[in-house]
Amino acid sequence: MVHLGSSHKVARVFGIDIKLHISWFFIFFLLAWSLATWYFPTNYEFSTAVNWVLGYIAAALLFVSVAAHELAHSVVGQHHGIKVYSITLFFFGGIANISDQKISPETELKVSLAGPILSLVLAAGFFLLTKVPLIPQITAVFKYLAILNTFLACFNLLPGYPLDGGRVLRAIIWKATGNIKKATKYASDGGKTIGYALVFVGVVSIFFGYGGLWYILLGLFIVFLADAGFQQVLLKQKLSRVEIGKHLEKKFLVLSPRQTLKDFVKKCIELDHHSFIVKDKNIYAVINLDELAEIPKKFWSRVKVGEVAKIVAPLSYDEDAYSALRKMQNLDVDIVPVRKGSKVIGVLHQSAIMNIARVRLLEEKLEG
Repeated sequence: MVHLGSSHKVARVFGIDIKLHISWFFIFFLLAWSLATWYFPTNYEFSTAVNWVLGYIAAALLFVSVAAHELAHSVVGQHHGIKVYSITLFFFGGIANISDQKISPETELKVSLAGPILSLVLAAGFFLLTKVPLIPQITAVFKYLAILNTFLACFNLLPGYPLDGGRVLRAIIWKATGNIKKATKYASDGGKTIGYALVFVGVVSIFFGYGGLWYILLGLFIVFLADAGFQQVLLKQKLSRVEIGKHLEKKFLVLSPRQTLKDFVKKCIELDHHSFIVKDKNIYAVINLDELAEIPKKFWSRVKVGEVAKIVAPLSYDEDAYSALRKMQNLDVDIVPVRKGSKVIGVLHQSAIMNIARVRLLEEKLEG
């Protein structure tokens, strides 16, 4: 449930949406440039044009290797009954959007080790390909990928969250103590230590003229995710005790899918409403106002509400706030109807849950 800005869906594998974070594109071109201007010219005597071609090919195949590493985690998770909604890829790794309801220490241990094991398998495969008589340019790419996949596996096994080794550490402490909060705190502190160490190495490298941008970017990335991972555990513990039924907006508009966008906007303004759902028989839907704003105003009189609404299943009145927040974020909606029995009695805004979360996390700081 870590949000790091916009991402773009590029594929769907094993029922899992594969997304690229916007920063990936910058890192991709930066890596290709680094390979073309430094790695290949330093180690081989290819032409400049060939170095650039190899740089982009190696960068693309490294992306595939990272994607395979993350998919290994997700496939093993699915095998153990964990729902995986999507994977957002950065060039340094990825974040899986999963349902954490069925995660146990044993399951986390298996899921965490799956990625490094696959990376080592890929490294061995690329190494064997370097022994096959091929043209030197292709062999050079395979050698680079063998080295990088070995590094990816070994680096990820360092004992700091969010690295796989940190998750292994968390699973072991969690199993020993039965306390996921304490286990995550230790693993998160380990991740921050590793991240700050990388930033330090990067700064020193730049100071002595060796270049250290990669270390700084990777270190800051790890520090951010280490802290976010611990905050998510706190958030789950706090919000799981909150029933959404006490935080509903009882006053809301019910729209027909046959209404035009122009009528919808006019009605909201006239009645001063900001809570609304779309209903057609027993089917409910909601409207994403950000997407609505992208539709040119000249089309509002022709576009029907039902054409832009997103179908959602109403939440249960006694559902906890953490579960509700996860569902809303997975659906990418800001509002959802809530039912009690068979009747929808109100709507829940994501902002209401986030306000509760902020207050509960402040309580945690006061208690600490």
